[in-house]
Amino acid sequence: MAASNQEDTNTTIPRTEIQGLDLEHPTDTWIFTHDRVWTQSADGIIKQSRTSPREGFQSRELLSKWDQLNLLYFAGYALWNYTTIPFALTGPGFETKEVEEHWEPGYLNSSGEAESWRVLEVHFPENYDAHSRVQKMYFDREKLWVRRMDYVAEVAGGIAAHYCFDHKVVNGIVVPMLRRVVGRVPGTSTVLVSDRTGFLLNYFDVGFVEKIEVGSTEEK
Repeated sequence: MAASNQEDTNTTIPRTEIQGLDLEHPTDTWIFTHDRVWTQSADGIIKQSRTSPREGFQSRELLSKWDQLNLLYFAGYALWNYTTIPFALTGPGFETKEVEEHWEPGYLNSSGEAESWRVLEVHFPENYDAHSRVQKMYFDREKLWVRRMDYVAEVAGGIAAHYCFDHKVVNGIVVPMLRRVVGRVPGTSTVLVSDRTGFLLNYFDVGFVEKIEVGSTEEK
């Protein structure tokens, strides 16, 4: 998976590229942008394409089977946000406010002491691709690392508590290498502890590369 930025003077345009999702064609690249998703072969031939990809979920039943472009849109914006938060929250249109602290059952800091988490309520900009426009981010007090995110995965119909584990510093950037998503009681921070894991993401190798092409304003 690769995420790249296309920047102008006002904003950053998300773009995510993924390989290996199609087991029959593992060299195909699946590409997400805000207004279009598409798949292409290793030699650049476009195989599938869809504009306004989020609108495609509005007419679907929640339990109906997704096609590849539905999966691409969901994975594309989700991975983009997972790798850019909390840095993306400084962008134009984001509104944030700190709300009441949260005590996570069983959580102990490095000194073995119970510690509350600071909670940031985030309002995402209109038309920004995310699980839901309003989310909560939980940060520990000791290191201010992201420990949890609460949201409603609108296109999938899930009310989620998303936990971040095994933080690793890569090129000065803190990356949670393990993420686990479980269910949450609607309208609360209460986690369904006996619920099954809805999603598990484990990063094995992470790197950051800054690519600037001389004489070009576009990054690829």
